[in-house]
Amino acid sequence: MKGGICLVNNVLPYTRVDFVSYSSYDTINPNMGKAGDALWEALDYIESKLSPKPGLTGKRVFIGEYGFPLKAAKTAEKQDEYAREISRAALEWGCPFVLYWEFYCNEVDGEGNHKGFWLIDDKDKKQPFYNTLKSYYQKSRKFVAGFKKERKRPPTDAEFREKAKEFLEADKQ
Repeated sequence: MKGGICLVNNVLPYTRVDFVSYSSYDTINPNMGKAGDALWEALDYIESKLSPKPGLTGKRVFIGEYGFPLKAAKTAEKQDEYAREISRAALEWGCPFVLYWEFYCNEVDGEGNHKGFWLIDDKDKKQPFYNTLKSYYQKSRKFVAGFKKERKRPPTDAEFREKAKEFLEADKQ
């Protein structure tokens, strides 16, 4: 975004990709728990560099990685709170996909301790955000099924996003 030589500035404008994955750590981790402006600015910037792609509508930049090491978040509950915030911000912006990093942590510090990027910890304990995602998917499937039954069509992207944001808010641990 500062005009340097990089994939976004020097490759994307000349390709016809379907989607672009954004590893969001540079905008989310300095702002723990305050998703929004910095993340959206980066997503907007990347999206602005994409050539149109016939047949694809909507936003085409997705978050391919986001997460918070337990050491930085301090508690598993804060980690859940931060991850919910990023998830809601991504839904509001229009990300077609949002992928959490990671199921089991494979990153260790200099002393051999896990950094805590996980949904299931090194003691095989499911973390709060694991339960958030489990509930989110259950409610999402139920919402879509009920919507289709009632209206004889699937929800639009906008209809689903509004409901999905509610699911992330309602299930706070």
